[in-house]
Amino acid sequence: MLYQCIEKELLEQKSLAALIYLLGNGRELECELNGETYFITKSNSPKYVSLWHNNTEQSFESIEELLTKAVLGEEKFLSLWEKMHIVTLF
Repeated sequence: MLYQCIEKELLEQKSLAALIYLLGNGRELECELNGETYFITKSNSPKYVSLWHNNTEQSFESIEELLTKAVLGEEKFLSLWEKMHIVTLF
């Protein structure tokens, strides 16, 4: 039940805490921004977690580092998070 509450918090409120928790516990996320698709996964990442876009990988030592240092176009992931559309939580 707690896990479902955290999923709901992410999907309905776009909570960063819920995103960090779910990714840290093995979930993966597909999201879109301006017609572009992005995928976040820990699976087979050269470091701890990766952000994929158009077959290009950005890899980070932590989820928090991804949120603050990943770049989407010209802007940081964190500054664009509220504008992103969650497609699928795997």
